[in-house]
Amino acid sequence: SASGRNERYNIQRRIVSLLKSFLTEVNELWSDNEPFSQSPVQIQSQDIKNGGTLQSNRVFVVHGHDHGRMQAVARFLEHLGLEPIILHERASSGDTVIEKLERHSNASYAVILLTPDDVGTVSSEKESLHPRARQNVILELGYFLARLGRNRTAALVVQGVEIPSDYSGIVYISIDKGVEWKLLLARELRAAGFNINLNKVI
Repeated sequence: SASGRNERYNIQRRIVSLLKSFLTEVNELWSDNEPFSQSPVQIQSQDIKNGGTLQSNRVFVVHGHDHGRMQAVARFLEHLGLEPIILHERASSGDTVIEKLERHSNASYAVILLTPDDVGTVSSEKESLHPRARQNVILELGYFLARLGRNRTAALVVQGVEIPSDYSGIVYISIDKGVEWKLLLARELRAAGFNINLNKVI
């Protein structure tokens, strides 16, 4: 009815007015008097995706159940002078998992380990199961692709692991070929702006 529409319109106006008032108060309290239009996380994310200056030497490592390969990647990053960020090694401080991820994701690069921890298939091929990465790994792959961009996200893939369909066609690094993955990852890190000495790879 017309009266119902008018009531909803008035409620919307009051909400918008309240939000504008809140924004004004926050701007007045903001120490550097900068407009509070974006959060620091959004600003950093946009700067990184646009190829801006690296904010840190932090590299987020996403992994599943293969802790051996996770440790190998982490130690290699440390050998290159970088700081690996591994979520389960960080304090939760009462956060949910996604809150903890957001709090610790202020890295300049992400390495995603796709290891055969799960199996699955399409519903029409129930007899043919394929090795897959864990669901949290796929979620975090998408998260960092959006946050950092493709040029600052590297997927290390165990042979045979199913690649997400939207990720097909993008170059990834096989982690099965001895130490070759180290050289390939070091080159990607260097291309992303890290000061990497390739002589330290081998």
